[in-house]
Amino acid sequence: MPISGIEGISSLNGLLGESVSTATADGESFANVLTEALGNASQLEAVDNVSAAALLSEDASNLHNVVLETQKAQLAVDLAVQVRNRCVEAYNEILRMQV
Repeated sequence: MPISGIEGISSLNGLLGESVSTATADGESFANVLTEALGNASQLEAVDNVSAAALLSEDASNLHNVVLETQKAQLAVDLAVQVRNRCVEAYNEILRMQV
């Protein structure tokens, strides 16, 4: 009884019903999506800094908006940190794999 070798990842295309690739449905790579998300988090933090400075200089008329901007920025930074932690965990798991 002959034993066949392990096939490459391209053999999974039929099982999944779609092609296996590193791109999303829109054709963006994971790196592009991650870079865009980090840029968005940075932009939200900059908006938060501007609104906090406006509040301190008494130019802001609505404290509610300043608090909302602060929370949006905090959530974006927390998300970026969690994604980084998961990527580091996945990388370390790959390093521990025996070939």
